[in-house]
Formats: sequence, C-alpha cells, structure tokens
Amino acid sequence: MEAILQILRQVSTIFKKMSPIQRTNFALLLSILVIAVVSLTLWASREDYTLLYGNISQRDAAAIKQKLDERKIPHRVQGNAIYVPGKDVYEMRLLLAGEGLPQGDGVGYEIFDKSNFAMTDYMQNLNYKRALEGELSRTISSLRGISGCRVHLAIPKQNIFGQEKDSYTASIVLNVANGAALGKEQIGGIVHLVASSVEGLEPERVTVIDNRGHLLSSVNEDSQSGLSAKQLDARKNVEDYLEKKAESMLLAILGPGKAIVRVNAEMNFDKVEKTAEIFDPDSAVPRTEVRTEESVKDSAAAAGEEATAVPSDLRTARR
Repeated sequence: MEAILQILRQVSTIFKKMSPIQRTNFALLLSILVIAVVSLTLWASREDYTLLYGNISQRDAAAIKQKLDERKIPHRVQGNAIYVPGKDVYEMRLLLAGEGLPQGDGVGYEIFDKSNFAMTDYMQNLNYKRALEGELSRTISSLRGISGCRVHLAIPKQNIFGQEKDSYTASIVLNVANGAALGKEQIGGIVHLVASSVEGLEPERVTVIDNRGHLLSSVNEDSQSGLSAKQLDARKNVEDYLEKKAESMLLAILGPGKAIVRVNAEMNFDKVEKTAEIFDPDSAVPRTEVRTEESVKDSAAAAGEEATAVPSDLRTARR
C-alpha cells in the first residue's frame, strides 16, 4: 500500500511540473488506455453466439424460443435465425430434436400420434392429405438450393366406381435460395419424387413454380403449339443445331459478327401404328397344313390264318 502511495506522489509531482499542453496530452493518453482496457475486458467476457437454426418458419422459431426460455438459455433472434452460445449449440440441438423441433413447413405424420375415436372418415382423409403434403415439403426443403417448399395435392374423393389416374394433380412452390439455380434434372427429380409418393399420380400432372412465380416445370401441353415439354426440348435442340451450322457457314464468308441466323423448325411428332399380315405366294412355307391319319385292318389275311389252323386241329383229332 505504501508503495502505491509513493508511486502516486511521484506521478502527482511529475504532473505538476508539466505544462498545460503536456497535461492535456497525458490526460488523453490515460483516457485512451482506460477505454482500451475496459473494451478488452468486455470483449473477453462476452458470449460467443453461434447459429442454432436458420431459415426456419415462424411457428418453429416461436416453439424453439419457448423451449430456450424454459431452460433459461441465452439466445438471440435475428430474422428467421436463432443464435445461442457456442457451448450450448450441440446440446440444444439434441434436446430440441428429441422433442420434434424444428418441424419444418407444414404438419407431417405426427398428426396421427394422437388418436381420436370421434374423427370421421372425411377428417381422417383430410389429415392424411395434410400429412402427405407436409412430409413432401420437408423432404424437398432439405435439398440443396431450396430454402422452403409448399406442396398442394388435389386428390379426388373416392367413389364406388373407381377413379381415373389423370384426376390426380399436384402443384409445388419452391423457395429458391439466393444465388442458387435449379437445373432441369433437379426439377425432374422433384417431379418424380412427388409422383412416386402419391399413388395414382403421374409425372405429367405435376407443376412446379418458384417463389417469383416463374414456371419451372409443366408437363401439360403447351397451349399455343400443342407440344409437350419433351417435344419442345427436341425442337429447340434441332433449331440450335441448325442455327449454329448455318451461322458458321455465313461467318466464314461475310466475316465475324456480320451474320445472325434464326431457325424455326416445324417437326412432325405424329405416331402411327400399323399391323399387317403378308402372304408370299413364292415362299415355300405353307399357309395352312392339314394332316389325316387312317388305320386299315386286312380281313383276308385274318381269314387265311384261321384256315391254316383248322387242318392242324383235325390231324390231332384223328390220332
């Protein structure tokens, strides 16, 4: 204690001998030093928050926040993301997963966890449709490049006369992540995933759009040309091939950048099935063949055998 007092006296003596400008500079330097020490202390003692879940629905965010409040876990909510201290991330993910959180978009098959004996057939079918839509939405949302998804199924009411397969339809709305681009193969995979998950649904009855309203896949026929998506792709490939071939010839004659070629191809996609039966008169193969078999017994030979046997018997009798 005495040593500290002695140091303070020395500092006070030095401070009194300073000029006003030196005293001001000394006070500023001391203030900066104090601020730096306090800032460093606060930074070292702060919590390191790490992302717990991101891109979750508002319902899941509210449920997760409630669970964190119950366990008195510090957290931060920023938009559709929740942050917790880094030391608690993995433990909280395990605990929340055990309670079925986050559930994702829509309700899944957990809707049947609680049985209700008073539920009608109509409500049972409606819950099944909701569960199927929710499960498909969760599966598609887990794919790379997709941050959210909604699936709408149109399943007609079952009747005693059955129902046609083309009466089933499905619509898919994709929330594409920023900077992501979905190719035709990915869209086709999503279409076949939904069609394979719903009994009686054909891929030709599935439509996919993105969150901007752009049509990504529609296997219905084009209203103007009457062509399907595969036929339109085939026509476009032919047009691109002919454009490149003709343009390369013109550029070789006219020079680079002096020719533009556009090709409009008209293709016939009609299918004709024929069944023909042809008979060649010069061919060795018979047209028809009939076989007849007859069996005849010679009665004269049978009579001769009997005549030969009689004299032998007579000789035996004479002896």
